[in-house]
Amino acid sequence: MFRKPVNRNPKPNLMNPNRLIAYNNWANQRTFVSISDVTDSSDNRLKLFGHLIGANRLWLARLNKLEYGSEPYLALQKEVFPTWTVSECEAKLSELTEAIKTFMSSLTESQLADLIPFRDIRGNANQAVVEEILFNVVNHSTYHRGQIASRVRAAGNTPAITDYYVWLRELTSEGSSSDV
Repeated sequence: MFRKPVNRNPKPNLMNPNRLIAYNNWANQRTFVSISDVTDSSDNRLKLFGHLIGANRLWLARLNKLEYGSEPYLALQKEVFPTWTVSECEAKLSELTEAIKTFMSSLTESQLADLIPFRDIRGNANQAVVEEILFNVVNHSTYHRGQIASRVRAAGNTPAITDYYVWLRELTSEGSSSDV
């Protein structure tokens, strides 16, 4: 017997940036829970999660047009490959989640097409559209969550289930799919 479709919209917009970012926040939180028992800050799982957070924070700074080379920008750039403790990761994740929610709540549909100039980690000049940057943030996070899941399993533990479809089912069962 087949289940009813999770999304009742006959033409769902799977690339909706608000949906993708909401999913990304949920998946990052689940991943954090799966490594919250790590006690050694040099543990690869924690390093990967720190990188996931650090890279997302840098992308958010670029989206917010933080001046390249400024002290706050350079501080964020140094934290792209951090060695944070579990509690530091938890605090940074909480800050990041709130900051991206704030950014997304102020973003208009027309701004999704805005071209953002930025410099990569090596200082090379680049530019990308806001919507593409948001997709990159989610894609990059997914990549590293997969790496973390592999290492959690290798350590004899159960990795977090972070599939988009699981998030969608949970969202639908909570009756809040219209909020995203």
